Amino acid sequence: MKKCTLFAIAALMVALVAAPLSAQESSSDELGLRIGAFGFGQLPANEYSESIDGLLGGGVTIGYPFPAKIGNNQFGISFHIQGGYLFAQGGKADDGWDALVMTNLWFRIGLPAGFALVPELGYGVDVRHVDVKPAYETLPSTVYADQLIEAALSLRWGPPALNGHLEFELTPQFLFNPFNDGMTILGGLRLGFVYAFDK
Repeated sequence: MKKCTLFAIAALMVALVAAPLSAQESSSDELGLRIGAFGFGQLPANEYSESIDGLLGGGVTIGYPFPAKIGNNQFGISFHIQGGYLFAQGGKADDGWDALVMTNLWFRIGLPAGFALVPELGYGVDVRHVDVKPAYETLPSTVYADQLIEAALSLRWGPPALNGHLEFELTPQFLFNPFNDGMTILGGLRLGFVYAFDK
């Protein structure tokens, strides 16, 4: 899993280096505090898929750009709080719930026509509860916590008439825990909006 971590970091670095070459001036570059909401769906991979079929939920995000820029592009920090329902109808467990608090570093690459790419790299704590079926009682059946790393690439679009204040996002996500032998791996999609206030 170290290869996945290195790949995520390398992808972010490539985006940072390439951004000044491809960036366009964006009307949202002079905006500050960003608050948004989103819905998401995630599917598990590897051994985790034997007990969980999927995850569906929603959350809120709060972000703020750092004072400095790279080229004409902002970068900053955001905080995500989300909750979801675990579907586990056909595996080793019944349904459950999941809650995640995550801190992300992001870099905004402005594109023409109100579009932007926003790579994100995050770290968070995931708390979940799964009702394990009696035949598989060796699995954890109480509330437990895990550490997760996220790599995401958000495609955003803001209506030009709003001068970058409101953006809609479509964000593929990859979340994993490289610290445990029974590794959690999730792939998913986040769909939502972000509103940016004046500095």
